[in-house]
Amino acid sequence: MNTMTKTLAGLALLASTPVLASCMSQAPYPMTYSFAAQKKLQAAEHWKVYAHDVAQTLNSKVQKDRPIYIDRAGKEPVHPIFANFLEEQLLNSGFRVAPTETADALKLTTSTKVIVHENKQISSSVGVVPGILGGVLDVMAGSSSVEDTSKEAKAIDEVVITTKLLDKGEVRLSLNNAFYVNADETWQYDDAPYVANAARTVSSKKMTIIGN
Repeated sequence: MNTMTKTLAGLALLASTPVLASCMSQAPYPMTYSFAAQKKLQAAEHWKVYAHDVAQTLNSKVQKDRPIYIDRAGKEPVHPIFANFLEEQLLNSGFRVAPTETADALKLTTSTKVIVHENKQISSSVGVVPGILGGVLDVMAGSSSVEDTSKEAKAIDEVVITTKLLDKGEVRLSLNNAFYVNADETWQYDDAPYVANAARTVSSKKMTIIGN
C-alpha cells in the first residue's frame, strides 16, 4: 500500500468515527440525582421528633371525629417505643386514642424496611448539621461526608418507615420516609429477636454503591 492509499484509508477511518461513536452511545448515560438533604436517625429522641411530624401530618389531613387505634403488633425493637411516642403526640394534637381496636376506630400501623449499602460512610454529629424536624440530623444524599467536630466516619445504611392510617381495611393515608441509620444500629428496625453481640441477619434489599 503506497503513501497516498494509506492517507486516504486514514481519512476514511476518521470520517467514520462519529458514526461509530453515535451507534455505541444509544444506551442512556447513568446520572445521579442532584444533592438533597436526608435525615439521619441516631437517638431515641429522633423517633419522638418523627412521631411529632406524623401527628402533625394527621392533624392537617384527618378529622378528629373518630378515635385512632395504634397497632402495636410490630416486633421491631423500635416499634413499642415509637408507638408510645405516637400516642403522646396524637393526644397532644387533640386526637382521641383508643387503647383497643374497636369498630369505629381508625387503625394506625407502622412498618420498617432496612436497605443495606456497601462501602458507604458518612461523618456526622448532632448539632453541627441541624435537622429540619427539630433535631433529626440532615445529611447530604450522595455526599461522602459532612463536616463535623467528631470526624468519625461511620458506615451507614437506610431505613424506610411506612405509616398507614386504615379505615375498615381501606387505606386513608400512607406516609413513607427514608432515613440514614448507622449500620451497626439497623437491628433496631429488624423484626428478628435481639441477642446481644450476635450477628444480625436483616431481611433487606442489598444495594451496591459505586462512587460517592
